Amino acid sequence: MGKPTRPYIVIGGILVAAALAIVAWFAVSIGSTASQARDLQAQVSAARASVAALDTAAAATDLATVAQSATALREDTQGFAWGLSESLPLIGDTARATTAFATAADQLAQAALPLVTALEGAESTTAKVMEVLGAPAEVATLRDAAEAASADLAGFTPDGLRFGLDEAMREAQEGLPSLVSTLDSFTAAAGPLSSMLGRDGPTTWLVMSQNPAELRGTGGLFNAYLIVTLDKGTLTILEAGSRKQL
Repeated sequence: MGKPTRPYIVIGGILVAAALAIVAWFAVSIGSTASQARDLQAQVSAARASVAALDTAAAATDLATVAQSATALREDTQGFAWGLSESLPLIGDTARATTAFATAADQLAQAALPLVTALEGAESTTAKVMEVLGAPAEVATLRDAAEAASADLAGFTPDGLRFGLDEAMREAQEGLPSLVSTLDSFTAAAGPLSSMLGRDGPTTWLVMSQNPAELRGTGGLFNAYLIVTLDKGTLTILEAGSRKQL
């Protein structure tokens, strides 16, 4: 009676070993992708800091790194193991959020790179503003990428996400709408700002100083003036004097 059962035991053993091998492979694959996700979060933080500091050289390098890492992570999250993980109850939300975060980071980095690269040769803040004013298409591309990323990430609840993704997701959900609003404001002001800075040719301005200690209807007594020109962002003082001289 015992002999006929041996093939089933062997087959059962093989199936158990195969299942354990699949679980081990699955765990290694998920662990590797989770490590990539953590690295990408650190790279995104570095890029944000470079941009905030107006360090365009560092920002260009950081954004290129983000784009490369995000592309690699996106490719890894297209595999069977990761697709299966998205349907699991404990890590499904994190797996889907990781894919969405990688996609958003990739698209934003790719959209920002041309604009940041164009700023590398600009030394002063005014020169950087002039470069941005001359790149309305790049600004629009970045704005659209930020809006799309914001919409894609809006549906995730940061609390409970694993791999340290909770904080990164929270920052993205708060920061991306602000970025869209800032770019919209810049686009609306681009025309008047271009004219004021003399982007298309020299402009001349009368600048008047008022003393708030001697109140007048406009805010204070006018006591000094400047006549300046702005040519492609370069300021030249033509004349300066007191109220009596004017």
